[in-house]
Order: sequence, then structure tokens, then C-alpha cells
Amino acid sequence: MLYEGELAPRQHVSAGDLHSIRIQLHPQIKALWQYRPLSDCGGWLREKPERPGDYAIWERSNDVLLSPLISHKNHLMCELDITLLRQQEPGQLLGEGGGIDSRLKTLFDALRKPSTEEAQTAAIAKRADDDPIHCLLQDDALVTRVNVETDRLLRPTEGQFDLVAIIQVTVVLTRVSFGTINLLSRLQ
Repeated sequence: MLYEGELAPRQHVSAGDLHSIRIQLHPQIKALWQYRPLSDCGGWLREKPERPGDYAIWERSNDVLLSPLISHKNHLMCELDITLLRQQEPGQLLGEGGGIDSRLKTLFDALRKPSTEEAQTAAIAKRADDDPIHCLLQDDALVTRVNVETDRLLRPTEGQFDLVAIIQVTVVLTRVSFGTINLLSRLQ
């Protein structure tokens, strides 16, 4: 995935700011469902399972429909490899642009579905067609490994917190079942 824009330290970010990042990533995550192996798992895209043993990953927060790809419900976790291109020197972890750890917390919070309280605070509205907002994570505890690399962004930015984040996601299957077996051969 690719994110371009402001990624401020967590203490400077509102629930609305997090949702703006989430919405920028939404079309990329939604597009994944058009390609194998996820195109074979389209039955997961619902709120309730049709039969026992089926998966249903859609959830609601403040009556807004969300579709977290990596979920406890489908026995998936993930590893993240993140490259942050920003105005600071490569490898500089602290500085004018905020500490990397606090900026990563902002990114992780934007990758997960919002809580009901966050959805209310950000005034996230139910979509007219009740189309779900696609996000990466049900919650950030589903990230098992993070690798971060920083480098210099070689183009101007508007704000001190602007950057380009390249996010590579490796999906980890934690339990093989009939509903997830088709992912097994494609995850390695």
C-alpha cells in the first residue's frame, strides 16, 4: 500500500485525522478483493456467516459498516515492512518531524478499524449505499512483526509531517480451516 500525506505524532492527531488516512488507504485494500487469493474468499464479505464454519468479517462501529481484512474472525495476522520517505536525514528517528515511534502509532491506528467511540468522535457517517469502509486490521494486536526503514523524500512537501509511506503486508495464517485453506499455498 502507499500513503502520501501528513503523518503527525499521535498526540497531534484527532480521530478525524486518523479516518482521513484510513479513507486514503480504503480503495487500495478494497481492490485486493478482486485478486487471488482474496477473490476466492468473497463469501467473507458479509456481517453474519451463512453456515456454521463460514467466515463473516464485516463489523459495525457507530452503525458504520467496516471490513477489516486481517481479523481474529478469519484467523489472520500480519507482518509489516514500512518504508518512510520524509524530509529528515535517512535513519534520523527523532527530530522536527516527530519521533518515528509516535508517527508509527498514528499509522497503526489508521490501519485498524475505528472503535465506536472514535467513529462517533470523528463523526464518521454511514455510507449512503452501506458500502463498507475497507481497513487492514480489526485491531493492531494482529501485527506480529514490524520492520521500519527511513529514507529521504526527494521532493518538496507542504507540511513538516508530510511523508510517503510504502507499506508491505505479509499475511500470516494462524489456523488452517476449510475457509482459509486456499490462502495457504499463496501465502508462502
